[in-house]
Amino acid sequence: MLDSTSLFSAFSSVSSTPEKKRTIVTSQEFKAFKATYALKSIAVDLNEGEWRYYEGGPKNVPLLLCLPGASGAAETMFRQIAGLCPKGYRVIAAQFPPYFTINEFVVGMDGFLDAVQANEVHIFGASLGGFLAQQYCLHRPKRVVSLILCNSFFSTASFSKAGGGMMAPVYQYMPSLLLKSLLLSSFDQAATHPDLADAVEFVTEQVDGLGQGDMASRMTLNCGGADCAGLRLPSDRVTLIDALDKVARPQVLREELAARYAGARTAHCRV
Repeated sequence: MLDSTSLFSAFSSVSSTPEKKRTIVTSQEFKAFKATYALKSIAVDLNEGEWRYYEGGPKNVPLLLCLPGASGAAETMFRQIAGLCPKGYRVIAAQFPPYFTINEFVVGMDGFLDAVQANEVHIFGASLGGFLAQQYCLHRPKRVVSLILCNSFFSTASFSKAGGGMMAPVYQYMPSLLLKSLLLSSFDQAATHPDLADAVEFVTEQVDGLGQGDMASRMTLNCGGADCAGLRLPSDRVTLIDALDKVARPQVLREELAARYAGARTAHCRV
């Protein structure tokens, strides 16, 4: 996936990206979200970056924290906020600053939860966001009430063995253009269903807003070869959401996650 040929191909493909229709970004749904919920930012540790987040709902109820995947931004989770907050749930859609190790992420998450005054948290994580949610639960089991994992994985070993691990020390020195193409290389750019095509387009637009450090951090964390062995969260506090369409996650990782949480609630979605 990350040999010299694929790197060259990824770099070359950037210039041939077709013009976007911007369907979701220009929709009334997204405009209403942006008009209702303010984008906030906060620095919580010695990291130079800031957490970007949207927050809604009453603060005297448990927090649901939403973490996007490797190519997502805080805006990626706008439907979770727009759909749940009016019903009385407290929801935060967050985008973490560049962290290059699991320990950095855990410490940063501690600071963020302290800053938003959440002693305990339910975490919804998509893809890499779900993996980091599990890592946080592994290191801070008393702070995590439950996990909702969407198209996520238990280990990044497969990505590391595919070549990403060899490149991990190099990502932070790669130009933004190449990192962007690597992040988007697994998406189905030829999706024909309107909803899928709109979703791919929307995520692509979110990647456009990421800085070089953000993208390098996510590629590094995604290919580090770590796993969540030792996590003791009972399966009845885990929900697995699985898309039946073409996804970037290899089938072996889907099966591994399901086996690790054999008693978890499951939901399957398909456009």
